[in-house]
Amino acid sequence: MRCKIVDRFLIAMSVVLFSCVTNIQAAQVNKTMLVGLGTSLTKNGGWLEELAGDGQTCGGFKVLNAGGAGENSDWGTTKVEELVVLKPDYLFIEFAANDASLLHGVSHSKSVQNVSYIIDKFRQESQSTKIVLLALNPMSGPKGWTRPRLNTFYDSHLALADEQNVRVLDVRPFWAELTSDQIKHFIPDGVHPTVEANKKILVPNIRDFLLSIC
Repeated sequence: MRCKIVDRFLIAMSVVLFSCVTNIQAAQVNKTMLVGLGTSLTKNGGWLEELAGDGQTCGGFKVLNAGGAGENSDWGTTKVEELVVLKPDYLFIEFAANDASLLHGVSHSKSVQNVSYIIDKFRQESQSTKIVLLALNPMSGPKGWTRPRLNTFYDSHLALADEQNVRVLDVRPFWAELTSDQIKHFIPDGVHPTVEANKKILVPNIRDFLLSIC
């Protein structure tokens, strides 16, 4: 009799555990997939990972960080084939920061051409993906001086988005509200905001942006 009770208990526990695992797997499948394609501002910025920990907004997110430190949009075009097959819900693109670099950038026209190519490939092969072009932080100091036309690149990417009916998120106005001392604190090397800074400025803006369209 005791063995039968134990057997029934084990069977019941197995059913419960199976149900829990199934629910967890279903929740993972149903999460909104975000892909970030860009520079070290994406690769090391921590903002995608912060969104991955958000279980509330838009039903929660699973993220893929496809940023590349020191990379420009030439490199970005080589990543498209492996990303488009994933058919993510959202693709965030930011390459202006390195495209604008005098040291390892590309020409203004090439930058626009490359980003346009990425948009077109996703439009052709993953029509459900919502594409978002990002205009991120200001840059200063020696590393900023090597990007004298940064805002021109930012603006050209946003103009391209307007032409192709692609969503944009421009967080430069939020940076403009800060004092110079605050900006130095949040962007100590003049180029890369700290993870703390992105949690305070970029992540809330992306979260609000997603809530408005998801």
